[in-house]
Amino acid sequence: PIPYPFGIGAQCAAVSLSSFFNLDCKNTSHPLQPTVGGPADVAVNVADISLERGEMRVFIPVSYICFTSSATVSASNNDTVGFGLEDTPFLPSPGRNRFTVIGCNTLGLVGGFRGGTSQYLAGCYSYCDGASGASDDGAPCTGTGCCEASIPTNLTAFNVAFPINSSSVWGFNPCFYAMVAEVGWYRFQRRDLAGELGFINNRAKDGAPVIVNWAVRNGSCLEQRNHACASANSYCESASNGPGYLCHCSPGYEGNAYLNNGCQDIDECMLREQDPKYEELYPCRKGVCLNTLGGYDCKCKKRTKSDGTNFGCRPLYSRDEQLLIG
Repeated sequence: PIPYPFGIGAQCAAVSLSSFFNLDCKNTSHPLQPTVGGPADVAVNVADISLERGEMRVFIPVSYICFTSSATVSASNNDTVGFGLEDTPFLPSPGRNRFTVIGCNTLGLVGGFRGGTSQYLAGCYSYCDGASGASDDGAPCTGTGCCEASIPTNLTAFNVAFPINSSSVWGFNPCFYAMVAEVGWYRFQRRDLAGELGFINNRAKDGAPVIVNWAVRNGSCLEQRNHACASANSYCESASNGPGYLCHCSPGYEGNAYLNNGCQDIDECMLREQDPKYEELYPCRKGVCLNTLGGYDCKCKKRTKSDGTNFGCRPLYSRDEQLLIG
């Protein structure tokens, strides 16, 4: 699904908010894959989009450097990735991603700018003197075979770099890798150290998944006349990563807050009938559930006397419940 404000083609996307909401869908991949970014050489594949969380999962190429001897960098196998995001709706999520480096005796750095002005630099060092000295398969990246570092909020531009241009481990670990990737996606495997571009060829041909936070960046919730929350029963929320805002349906409603009449009432009573899991979410024990706009009422059942009049309406409790409440 590609929800508005995203769309394929300017007539379907909210290009007045950002041209980057206009996704492309080229027929060069099988199956077809939407892309975001611009020209084909810088566009990245989109895996999914969340309106509720303001997130998009994209796949970004992995950076690498390979050696043909201890002091010789391979001219053909040497590529680092960088992105400038200043004029886009996107920023890498600091809580959902980590900077990860794979290799023995390697230092990987990620640097750039926060908010376009404040410089940023971080990295980590991974050490092992042989494949047997690396962590076990599936182990966390704590510095023996791979390592991790956090990234900050509002990272508007970043580049990956390998500052050390020599390798004492090229015989068994010819290539080092670095990437910003979704937390939990990468699990260390000793075979990732072996072979020329072995990790990429075996596990990351399409790149590494990255969670980016998106928002309407050119505005704020204080500018009500200009904000994009088009539906009734919706509200504006300031972005948690960088400037801008997101639109959400009000409690008791669901749908797309960026569309006119996009937020529709949730029928809690119908959901309770369809799936028992909603009975806990929308409790109405031994009562009569009545849907209302934006919510529901739980009416207690009436008890009738023998003469046809009723006792009045009160909640019905089981014997054990009556004992508990006195």
